[in-house]
Amino acid sequence: MTIEQGKLADPLYFDFISYVQFNVIARELPRSDVVFEERNGAEGTVSVIRRDASLGTDNKILTPAFAQRLGDALYARARFGFEDATFPGVPEPRCVRVMESLPLFIPLIPLIPPLIPLIPINTPNLRTSEP
Repeated sequence: MTIEQGKLADPLYFDFISYVQFNVIARELPRSDVVFEERNGAEGTVSVIRRDASLGTDNKILTPAFAQRLGDALYARARFGFEDATFPGVPEPRCVRVMESLPLFIPLIPLIPPLIPLIPINTPNLRTSEP
């Protein structure tokens, strides 16, 4: 398999660079600094970057915050288009906060135990441990 560098329209290349980027992000976020230098462009222009104050100094919240912001950005691009591309049929968000949905969920709790025997035991995704 040959991947041509810079060919963003090639799904294999896009998958490859996405994997590399997320691998680096996952490795570096937990040990990142609040203030750091960032290099941009071919010349490596240096900029001093300060972490958004709303993220505080605890690196443990960076990964979930990154995932949330990335998800929001991807959804917005799918919902409202990206550059010249539009994606018809993307549904409106149905975000309901957990606390707001609890009154709807609580009456369903008694219905859950009778359904447990219907869950196929041999389904690999539902197994929690090997026999």
